[in-house]
Amino acid sequence: MLAHHPSTAAFITRKIAVRFVSDNPPQSLLDKMAKTFREKNGDIRQVLITMVTAPEFWSAEAVREKTKSPFELAIGAVRSLHGTIEQPFQLYNWVSRMGEKKYYYQAPTGFPDKGAYWINTGSLLNRMNFGLALATGRIPGVRIDLGALNNGHEPESAQAALVTYGRIILPERDLEPTIRRLTPMLTDPALAQKVDEASSKATCGTGRGAG
Repeated sequence: MLAHHPSTAAFITRKIAVRFVSDNPPQSLLDKMAKTFREKNGDIRQVLITMVTAPEFWSAEAVREKTKSPFELAIGAVRSLHGTIEQPFQLYNWVSRMGEKKYYYQAPTGFPDKGAYWINTGSLLNRMNFGLALATGRIPGVRIDLGALNNGHEPESAQAALVTYGRIILPERDLEPTIRRLTPMLTDPALAQKVDEASSKATCGTGRGAG
C-alpha cells in the first residue's frame, strides 16, 4: 500500500531529481518522473530514463546547477587529475575544513543534498584554498598529474592555457569575461611568487591537529 501510494512516488522522485538535476527541480519534470514511477511499479531504472530524456534535465537552468559536497569536490578533483593517494588523512582534513567532517552530522539522514548548505564565505574560501593546494602539490600524501586535464598536452603559451583549461573546467560558459580578468596577471613578473605564497598560506593548519 505504501509503495503504490501517489505520495511515495512524489517523495522518491523528488529526492532523485534534487540529487541529479537541481536543488529546486521543475514541477513538470517531477510530474513525469512520478507518473513513470506509478506506471512502472516503482522501477527506478525507468524513472531515471524518464529523467535523463526529459528536456528539463538538459535545460540551461539545470545543467551544472548542482553544487558538489566537499567530499565530492575533493575526490572528483583527485580523480580528474589521475591522482595517487598514498596518505588519505590530509585529504580527509581538507574535506573537514570545507565543512563535511565525515560521520559527524547529527541527523541520521546525513548531510543535506542542497547547495545552500555548502555555499558560504568560509566554505568558498576553503574550496579555493583546496584547489590551490592540490594544483601546487602541497597536500602531503597526494600526487597528481596536471597534464591529465588536457590529455598530456601542454598549451603553447600562458594565454593558450587560459583558453584551453577554461574550456575544460568551465564548459558551456562564456569565457571572455574570465579571460579578460585573468590576462593581466600573465604579465606580472611576480606571479609565480604570489601563487607560491598563497599556496603556502592555504596549507597552513593542515597538520594532524587540524580539522
